[in-house]
Amino acid sequence: MLKRTIRQTLFGRGRIVEASTGQEAIEVLGHHRVDLILIDPRLTDIDGVELIGRIRSEPETRGIPVVAMLARVDARKAEQLRRAGACAQLRKPFTAAAFGEVVSQVLEPTHV
Repeated sequence: MLKRTIRQTLFGRGRIVEASTGQEAIEVLGHHRVDLILIDPRLTDIDGVELIGRIRSEPETRGIPVVAMLARVDARKAEQLRRAGACAQLRKPFTAAAFGEVVSQVLEPTHV
């Protein structure tokens, strides 16, 4: 359901490249130019804060907007993600309208 919402919202706005793990995401980012990164901070292999830190540490990816998709509200984790460099957070499940609004906000020229 969530993947369908993401795909429908991003349809026609570009190509979608997926990764199932944090390590796979790092590898994908090394081979593909992307305009937006969506992460689930509860990855099985790398913590979302660490993944964002790795993304921000590389010159090629440091300016790409990162949106964290959270299953539950945890103020401490949300603050850690923000400090690591997440420019927005969405609480799951989210609507296509809410997702579209966040995507539009983070992809405005001031964020890219």
